[in-house]
Amino acid sequence: LYKYEVPMKIITYCLIFILSYISLQSNPVIIDHNCVQKFETIPDHILTYLVKMRVMFRHASVGTTINNALDCLQGTRNNPAECKIYPQFKYDRRNFICQLRGNSGWYGKVDDFVTEVEKQFNQFDVFSFKYCYLDGLDGLQEPCGKDYKEVKKAWDYLREKMEFLEQKYPFKIFVWWTIPLTQIGQLCTDTLNNLIRQYVKSNKKILFDIADIQCHDEKGNYQVNSNGWEIAYKPFCGEQQPGAQACHPNWTGSLRIAKAFWWMIYQLNGIQLGIEEQPISQDELSMLFQSEERINLRLNPNKVIANEMKIYNSFGNVIKTYSADELNTDIID
Repeated sequence: LYKYEVPMKIITYCLIFILSYISLQSNPVIIDHNCVQKFETIPDHILTYLVKMRVMFRHASVGTTINNALDCLQGTRNNPAECKIYPQFKYDRRNFICQLRGNSGWYGKVDDFVTEVEKQFNQFDVFSFKYCYLDGLDGLQEPCGKDYKEVKKAWDYLREKMEFLEQKYPFKIFVWWTIPLTQIGQLCTDTLNNLIRQYVKSNKKILFDIADIQCHDEKGNYQVNSNGWEIAYKPFCGEQQPGAQACHPNWTGSLRIAKAFWWMIYQLNGIQLGIEEQPISQDELSMLFQSEERINLRLNPNKVIANEMKIYNSFGNVIKTYSADELNTDIID
């Protein structure tokens, strides 16, 4: 992080620079099928920072397959054999906590997430939850069925609760998810997923698009049924019985999702530090120490967009607040 040797007096002062997370996002962050292969490009030296991120993920059965695949990439599973190729704890996910929630229906899952975030907000940096494929089966469970009013009601409930959490905890990161796909394709799943995608893109949110990952094959070909609704690519599915209405990912499918999950963590770490890709980059964020009494902070306006910066002392007291206008100066004294 530091280009020059840091005087001990500066270290004693323990100055911490925090850039507002909300203002750092100039574009939506979309984790989709294109991110699976990017897992291999995460620089090894960046992993030191990524493993420190504290992630809470509320889930049910599909989430369990993701949890197992994260352990596989961590090198702590013996089966299947392909897990053995990953060095133990290189991709250390011990701070990524997958919390098994069960299935309580659409509204129950939203309420569960709000309750658990408020109970655990001090324990994590990143919060997310996902729906189950059961929430996308037409006519079987709320909000599904062919009445768009019910779908819109369910979507509004999700949006309002997520916005409530984002506003209440502005320095936490909240990730939106699409609904996992069924093999046969569903109107409700497709409708709700598209509502989520449109909102995320328009409002510069973060989306883990699990449905997009599931409906693309190894070459990136898009899988839909005769109605144009997205369907899971069957070779990535663990359930292939005739007429099956669920697609729990098999190991190949699970590993693809877990690799995209790691790419998301890489992107979120960049957001936390106020840069687009590399968490530590001399061109994007450089701190130049000129004496024991002064610190000059230089921000690259092409990479860092912030509306506020606060400096805290070692007791947690705010000793200086900079506005957006002050941050846009050449060098902050």
